[in-house]
Amino acid sequence: MIKSAGEPFSREPKIAMKRSLLHQSFQGFSVTPEDDYILSKKPVLVNNDLHISLAAPKKSITDYFLKNADADEIIFVHQGSGRIDTIYGSIDFKYGDYIIIPRGTIFQLHFNDENNRLFIVDSLLPLSFEALP
Repeated sequence: MIKSAGEPFSREPKIAMKRSLLHQSFQGFSVTPEDDYILSKKPVLVNNDLHISLAAPKKSITDYFLKNADADEIIFVHQGSGRIDTIYGSIDFKYGDYIIIPRGTIFQLHFNDENNRLFIVDSLLPLSFEALP
């Protein structure tokens, strides 16, 4: 049962350079760690199909549940470990793991410590994992 709902806020990425073909170098480990998972997600590259973000969340999600109604999420764990709890069950994760969260899935992320670095892809198109011929 829902006890309360906070004020909605936009997670729409702010576009710094539109249609730029300039070479870019991103220093992903310089993303500032933040307590909250959602606030720690920093969009780096976006287009109509994908939003690629870097995140360094310090705290587990315990006060609320998440649901991405717009996109399937792929989280690559570049540093850290923990557990994801979903309506389908719980899965432990560690460095080098990919976590795939289908759109509309309700989940919580629990981290084992504050040293976490994530590479996140929000796919606005459905993900498909078919074997290549």
